[in-house]
Amino acid sequence: MTDPVNNDPSVNQEEFEELQPSLWPKRLKVSAGLLLVLLLVGYFFIGSSFFVRSFVLPAVEKSMMAKIQVEDISLSPFSQVELKDLAFIPNDGETLVSAERALVRYSLFSILGGTIQLNQLQLIQPQVTIIESADGTSNLSSWLDSLPPSPNEPLPILDLNDLSIDNGVVILRKQMADGGQNQMELALNKFTLDRIGQDLNGSLNLDAVIKMLQTNVNGDATSLTLKLALDGALGLNSELLPKNSAVKGQLGVQSATGAYADMMGVTGILNLAIEPGNIENVSLSIARNGQAAGKIQVKGPLDFANFEGRIVASFENLNRQFLNLAGAVAGIDFKDSVLDGSLIVTTTNGGNLVALDAKAKGSNVSLGLGDKVTPPLNMELDTVLNYNADDQKLVIQQLGVSVVDGSTPSITGNLAQPITFAWGGQSGSFQEPEFNLNVVKFDIGKWHQFTANTLSSGELFGDLNFKVQQFGARMQAAFTGGLKDTDVQWDGHDEKGTSASLALNLMVEDFSRFTLNRTEVGWNNASGDSLVTVSSSGSYSLGGSGYSIQSEVKANLALLKPFLSIEGLVIEQGTCEFSLRLQSRSNEMSGVIGAALKGYTGAFSGMPFNRYTVRLSSECSIREQLFKLGSTKVEFQEDFNDGGSLGVRGDLDLEN
Repeated sequence: MTDPVNNDPSVNQEEFEELQPSLWPKRLKVSAGLLLVLLLVGYFFIGSSFFVRSFVLPAVEKSMMAKIQVEDISLSPFSQVELKDLAFIPNDGETLVSAERALVRYSLFSILGGTIQLNQLQLIQPQVTIIESADGTSNLSSWLDSLPPSPNEPLPILDLNDLSIDNGVVILRKQMADGGQNQMELALNKFTLDRIGQDLNGSLNLDAVIKMLQTNVNGDATSLTLKLALDGALGLNSELLPKNSAVKGQLGVQSATGAYADMMGVTGILNLAIEPGNIENVSLSIARNGQAAGKIQVKGPLDFANFEGRIVASFENLNRQFLNLAGAVAGIDFKDSVLDGSLIVTTTNGGNLVALDAKAKGSNVSLGLGDKVTPPLNMELDTVLNYNADDQKLVIQQLGVSVVDGSTPSITGNLAQPITFAWGGQSGSFQEPEFNLNVVKFDIGKWHQFTANTLSSGELFGDLNFKVQQFGARMQAAFTGGLKDTDVQWDGHDEKGTSASLALNLMVEDFSRFTLNRTEVGWNNASGDSLVTVSSSGSYSLGGSGYSIQSEVKANLALLKPFLSIEGLVIEQGTCEFSLRLQSRSNEMSGVIGAALKGYTGAFSGMPFNRYTVRLSSECSIREQLFKLGSTKVEFQEDFNDGGSLGVRGDLDLEN
């Protein structure tokens, strides 16, 4: 056969095919090249800012219920991610977290294997801003409430080698109900932790400044600035709880103004020493200009693995300088208060059985709340309780309270019988407990700042008895007491030597039926004449058929006229009465209203009245959007002469 290429007849077809090179190696090379190119393109695509912005961030935003803004993203999929000018903004909220730079170096293969291994986590100028309104809600709580519940899963394995924060700030700004504002700022100048994780030890270093600023509604400011430094070693066990830790710290007041001005010169020493199975020493000692100002210490054996041990916490001679370190956050000045006490916590059975014994004593306890200051009191508290997680019960074995206003106890309270709280379907709740509170000669005049200066002097007295019967099926509270020798100031008038009384009897049955058996309130002048009396009773059933209310009010207008500042009104004598009977059953509500102005002598806008009487009585009901006005009558009478009457009745369709 002739060679088709060279026209050589000596080469046959089979020899020619053998001489031709195979195409498969070439195809494999091309395929491998294309695959490599695709991998490179995929790698750079996945590691691109476009991929992160288009796919990763929207998924994170959806799960976190927030908007995430990032100026620049640098990603190496297997090893690190860097974010610049980061902002985390909850949906329908303000910026919660921001940072100039965040760098995370990680091991992707370790993470895929179940260990969160972070070789470096660095935050530059991060800022967390929490804004809390007067009702206690905040941008943080609102965001957390919007998140779906997270599954209860075991802790992942954590291995963090280098955590650092430079120039970080945490701001907590709270709006007060009176229009003022409290702000706390934690400035993390430098924070480093070289290693942290399960069964790992690392060195800790912290340089921080804590600033607290309180501004009242008038713009007057009170501030306190603390310097805090920590240095030592921090070790964690498999549950990320402290183990083999030794940290020392110092704090000092850098500046203080207003109510906290005398905090200058305050210094503190912190110690944390924990060994396996034992809290050797956790303490904070405060001094001012070299003089001791209080100490808190916690120590005792504790097995962190099963939470069994006996911890003893003691606080000694905690005075104003010590207490204001915590009080300044809430805008509270502890004035001349001094606290002493102890707390013993014993845990057994894997932490399911807890016994607590607490004793506290406060001397000259006084709180500065803005422009108001509570009078100094001496107080004591003694309580013993037991908690059983297995049986789902909490038993308060002992509770004693004593408040001394002056030289003798003014308020004393004691638990006559233990209280047992059971839940989860367990029986034996309450078990016939009884608590008694007695108030004798408590000087209410010292608290005039908290009564809008209406009560300038007087004594508070009373007895409160609270008891539970039939294992919680019946609870009853009874109070009898009042005020005596009380001077009342109102609208420029001063009524001296008045007295007030209160009698109340409330019963709750089966946690659903509330019965107010008797409530009587009276206010008398110094001569014993009644100014106002109020009496009420009623009942209400949760989820039941309805409620009933009966109430009566009587007032002596002649004795009350100094407190009735109405232009053109002149009162010489007369009484005012009001009564109400209201009940609801099924889908119908009915009531009887009565009101009367009796024997009024005086004038109004120049018109004289002599022993003038007006009476109103009315019956009404509402049933299925139909309002029925029953027998309604208004009668007039002056100086025993009949002035006629007016009667009204009818129906009104409330829907149409």
